[in-house]
Amino acid sequence: MKQESVLRSALSDILKGYSYDKVNKMYIKHLRLDDYVDYEEKYDEYFNGLRRRGVETKDELMERVISKGLWSDKKDLEMEELKKSMEVAKETYDKLALLDQKEAQKKFLTETTHKYNLMYLEKESFVAQSCEVMTNKKLNEYYVINSLFKDPELKIPFISEDEKDDVDFDLSKFIAVYNDLVGVRMNDSNIKKIAISPLFRRSWDVSENAYYYFGKPICELSFLQTTLTEWANEFSYIFKHYPKIKGDDPDKILERARLFQEMNSKGKEDGKTTYVGMSNEEASQMGIKMPDRAKQFEEALKNSKKP
Repeated sequence: MKQESVLRSALSDILKGYSYDKVNKMYIKHLRLDDYVDYEEKYDEYFNGLRRRGVETKDELMERVISKGLWSDKKDLEMEELKKSMEVAKETYDKLALLDQKEAQKKFLTETTHKYNLMYLEKESFVAQSCEVMTNKKLNEYYVINSLFKDPELKIPFISEDEKDDVDFDLSKFIAVYNDLVGVRMNDSNIKKIAISPLFRRSWDVSENAYYYFGKPICELSFLQTTLTEWANEFSYIFKHYPKIKGDDPDKILERARLFQEMNSKGKEDGKTTYVGMSNEEASQMGIKMPDRAKQFEEALKNSKKP
């Protein structure tokens, strides 16, 4: 499916508050805040149940792993240092304006992140069967199962209580469908793309707020509707205050807006806006018209000859 079709279909689902799986003829509810009211209760129920069965916690598992020499406090310290380096590199990257400097910093950040992720995955592999990890997995399954329905009114559960209690009942295919239709298709990256798409903005821009757009109070919005609202408001601000910024890449739009804000702030402090070191290509990508260097030189030459 083409990207445009994916975004159009995702927007349609977000507006309806559910997705539909044609293969299984299954409706998938997009969860809201009130769907998680029993989170703590369910977490304790699963966690305590696993503990009674003798499942170890993360700390208990790591103690055994360290005693066997498979991990060490030194590795934990190394991970902390890598994490700090990543944070500093990210802050530095955000402050840089020139593309060549940003690329060099981005390369360092990518390499550092790769090293950190490898160590993180290694450590996580030791606690994959811990009480905490297994509890979170069961919680995820619980919310996925309870978001599946047979009807568009989302009233008839797709999976019966007997099937939920059956230890041999295979849930994996339904979880895979949920992850594909909701988790992947409506990830944060795609929602940002929807938020800047003409299809969405034509109707959003004539709406006073999310209530008029979705036709219901904010407290009744799904998490996906809330996320779309947040990004829609963010880009509305950018397009209003920085109309020269164009493009179809939301991350680049956000980056250019940030640079504009920094340049304007610096310009106010200095009493002028400076583009020193910025190439014409970089300025063009930000919608900035660079001053004519030849005219500036000619004007300076004329002024220098005045008595």
